[in-house]
Amino acid sequence: MKWLLLLGLLYGDTIGGQELSEVEENRVVMEELLARFERQERAVYWVAMASGMALLISLGLLVLRWRLGTVQARRFVLRDANRQLVAQLTAGYNGGELDLRDASGEITAVLGDGLKLRSGLGGGQAQAMRLSFFDGAGRVRWQGGLEDDEAPILRLCDHEGQIRAVLRVGTDGMTLLEMNDQNGRTRTVVGVLDEGLTWVGLLDEQQRFRAGMGARKDGRPRLDLYDEEGETRASLCLDDKRRPKFEPEE
Repeated sequence: MKWLLLLGLLYGDTIGGQELSEVEENRVVMEELLARFERQERAVYWVAMASGMALLISLGLLVLRWRLGTVQARRFVLRDANRQLVAQLTAGYNGGELDLRDASGEITAVLGDGLKLRSGLGGGQAQAMRLSFFDGAGRVRWQGGLEDDEAPILRLCDHEGQIRAVLRVGTDGMTLLEMNDQNGRTRTVVGVLDEGLTWVGLLDEQQRFRAGMGARKDGRPRLDLYDEEGETRASLCLDDKRRPKFEPEE
């Protein structure tokens, strides 16, 4: 555009037979247009320079924060190409919480102890750290983690979100597997007790032990039957001579 204006000025000088006043008038108009174009060009230049400086300063601050390790936030969000939330790291109910989601935005896994976990499963421990997996309906189906006493625990749930099995290792050395009915009541317990006894216990709907079977460290088996008060009413075992021994209770 600038070169076209200069060409117009030169062309005006070469026109023959044109009155001097008209030529001067055209020259003045061309010079005004040229001056206006130069002012606009300078304005665009300075705007571009300012934008470039702002970008460089922003990048410099970002690099500085990264190098110093001072990037801080209460929530980091990851979205896919459709702007759908697929993961987020937040300051949860009792510390950091990471949740992963499927393509429709439904939670599939959570690491932490946020409000959703506290209302879904668990025994109410304030400092428990858990990893949970959810189904398409948002129900917890698998959850593992550490309890307050740093004892590891694993919970398995059915399609209704009801806990059906719990595996735990206590700080006292006992390992227990609890299996529940459809209402969440424990009906079977399998464990290795602290004294080395391997044991299987059967419970009724009121959570009372009614039968127990196990083996001691020396390998001798034992079967116990209990009444509704939890008292042993009969036992079957092997004596010191490896003979069967029945012990009815009065």
